[in-house]
Amino acid sequence: MTIISVRLKSRGKWKQAEDGTESATDVWEVLSDTDSETLSAVAQADLGTPDSRIPRKGKRHPERDDALVVTREADQNEDVPRLWLVTVEYSTKQETREDKPPLQQKTKGGMTSSTKEVPAYFDALGRPLVNAAGDLYEGITRKRRMRTVNCTHNFKDVPNWFFELGDTINASTVTILNKDYPPGTCLLTDIDFPDEPTKGVGGEIYWPVTYKIVIDPDGYFIILPNRGVHELVYQTRTSLTAAFKDTTWALYDAETNPALKRVQKRKIKTDDGEDIAHDIWLDVHGVPQRIVNFNDTQLGTGSMVQGSTTLTMTGGTLDEDKHVGALVKVYGAGPKGRPLSAKITNIAVGGGSCTLSVAAGKSSDDRPVWVSGAIVNYFVLEEIADWTDVPLPNNHPPTPQQREIDET
Repeated sequence: MTIISVRLKSRGKWKQAEDGTESATDVWEVLSDTDSETLSAVAQADLGTPDSRIPRKGKRHPERDDALVVTREADQNEDVPRLWLVTVEYSTKQETREDKPPLQQKTKGGMTSSTKEVPAYFDALGRPLVNAAGDLYEGITRKRRMRTVNCTHNFKDVPNWFFELGDTINASTVTILNKDYPPGTCLLTDIDFPDEPTKGVGGEIYWPVTYKIVIDPDGYFIILPNRGVHELVYQTRTSLTAAFKDTTWALYDAETNPALKRVQKRKIKTDDGEDIAHDIWLDVHGVPQRIVNFNDTQLGTGSMVQGSTTLTMTGGTLDEDKHVGALVKVYGAGPKGRPLSAKITNIAVGGGSCTLSVAAGKSSDDRPVWVSGAIVNYFVLEEIADWTDVPLPNNHPPTPQQREIDET
């Protein structure tokens, strides 16, 4: 069975519906070498050129860029059974997700906004919430704005692999509803799988799976004060037979022979020899800081590039001895220009730049930089996973260029 010819018989007139959408119907002639040609072969007849090809669903009208093929019907001629008339209807009405077969539908997702309470240890300037003696105020919380995307995706088979990604955060940038979210900001959770598949109108068997993506623009990490009731005690000795004695971090670090130095952990004592009753601030080496001077003024200005963890100082200088491990706040470098709070992991020689624990959400130039002086720790508690195969909702209307790519 072979299609012999395909040609446009008549160009339909345009008509407008009450809702303002416009439609037109073209009629094509398809001639076969047999009167038992299949309907699918007729409706998809294609001899290789635009003038001999039945437009398929989603194809744009040659005269109207916003009108797409929505239906095709084939009718066999009673007098000439080898001749078929195919009507192709175009419409300017935007096609919804449900207009397509279930397995061809895009991932559906709507976004809601919510807040959650998180512990607060630092104020908006990055200064610790402490009293005049350097003790933290306990029980203070603040609200963090979250975004929840309720997703639905139709799977062809049981997606056992998908459940392995439950309660994980994205390892690389993902695009959701036409917006890019950096690594570590999206959490996949609440996966709901039906007990049996669903049958579509066309007979397709599919599994509709619902799940949530909870987005924290600041990232899924926590910054905690470097405090405790234990300290690290650094010791050295003069020979392999000599006794170890307490020393400073600097002298311990300067000793190159591992057999002549060691680190001990013990409870912090008061000047009276009693165990300390409350947590006390520690430096980056685990040594207690009896008196901590917290910075309450701006250190200077700095610049960051979106996606980079490097902070380049344009005014003011970082101190390698005091600021490694400290909390830094860079205004304008967070998501959508919000402040970025992060831990300083290392400082370049000279103090002109440093590496932070969190990448910039937006590029910023000469923005205020605050360094609290408080040493903190940075933790990521959720599992990080590869989201390459996670179906994400991006159902915004396609541009003409995107439609051209889809058609080809």
